[in-house]
Amino acid sequence: MHSKGLSGEINLVSNQKVIFGQESLQQLSREVKRLGAKRAFLITTPSLKNRTDLAAQVQGNLGKLCAGSFEGSKQHTPSRVVSKA
Repeated sequence: MHSKGLSGEINLVSNQKVIFGQESLQQLSREVKRLGAKRAFLITTPSLKNRTDLAAQVQGNLGKLCAGSFEGSKQHTPSRVVSKA
């Protein structure tokens, strides 16, 4: 008896990656370049922008690679909000 087995192809999005930890901010510029991007655009929530310094740290670590930011996002941001940014 011949078994056909499972075969196929799965294409994963190559730019999906999670970087975390204390040194993650320092890796932003390298990650932007790895993706082949010229610049990055920060999308954040008003509370993150106004109540913490994280957005400023991200922009600072990106330096000239930061194209700007949009602070009108909410948790689980719908694509229409990202497009608006």
